Amino acid sequence: MVRKRRLLVYAGIFLMMALCYVDRINLSVAAKSIAATYDLSPVQLGYIFSSFLWTYLVCLVPLGMAVDRWGARSVTAGSLLVWSIAGVLTGVATTYTGLFASRLALGVGEAASYPAGGRVIREWAPRSERGIAAAVLNSGAYAGLAMGAPVVGWLVAEFGWRESFYVTGGVGALLAVIWFVVYRTPEQATWLDPSERALI
Repeated sequence: MVRKRRLLVYAGIFLMMALCYVDRINLSVAAKSIAATYDLSPVQLGYIFSSFLWTYLVCLVPLGMAVDRWGARSVTAGSLLVWSIAGVLTGVATTYTGLFASRLALGVGEAASYPAGGRVIREWAPRSERGIAAAVLNSGAYAGLAMGAPVVGWLVAEFGWRESFYVTGGVGALLAVIWFVVYRTPEQATWLDPSERALI
């Protein structure tokens, strides 16, 4: 019987994508509190929301190329760390400019999420499983939205909007370290059974 330790890798990309979308929705949940803190106009708030997408769009292809060159291990860990630091900086920001810059940085970090996830699927999923592996990756995004909104809402209500960014940023930084330490290609993974490696 072939073990299915590759499911741990699928779980990893699920968590990565879930956290990616929690960090996106964080701003939406905390928007009222943030607008009150900075006395933001609707136009200013609109710029804050859209700024993430500007850098995301610009960096998507270059970071896809980076994944191809340096691999999913380093780029995924690096992108997780960048977007987690950006989240913490959102909480730390004391000016509108600082808040705006932190959202630009978030877009840079998160732009690698789908290219890296696709690379992981290419490396780890047998051809017959690539559809389900892609579904796991994408379901992580919806899980992040579905579960992240109430969790972030609770954090904002109980501790404040800044603290909600500290918590989600801290979780992301921890996941970045775990990913870098644990993730390997099937050829490199010593914890993978030879029969499963052959299947992949």
